[in-house]
Amino acid sequence: MHALAAGRARAVTVAWRKGSKPAMSARCVFVRVRLAGRRPKPTLDGVALRWLIAQWLEGENEPVKYWVSNLPTDIAAQEGLLHE
Repeated sequence: MHALAAGRARAVTVAWRKGSKPAMSARCVFVRVRLAGRRPKPTLDGVALRWLIAQWLEGENEPVKYWVSNLPTDIAAQEGLLHE
C-alpha cells in the first residue's frame, strides 16, 4: 500500500551486479516504513524505520516484487534514490 501511495512517478532505476557480469537494473520505489508486529532494533541514530523497496515494472499497475531493507537512513540521498 505504501508503494502504491508513493506512486510510479517515484520509481528510480537501480543497477546492481557490476563487475565481470553485465549489470542488472530495475525501476524501484523506496519508502521508509515501520514494520508492524515487530520491535526492530533501532540503528545507531535511534531510528527504527526500514526501507520498503518495491520493484515496479513498466506497464504494470502496481509493484511486482517487494523487499524490506535495513540500509542506512541516508542511503537514498547518497545514491540519488529519493526525490525529496
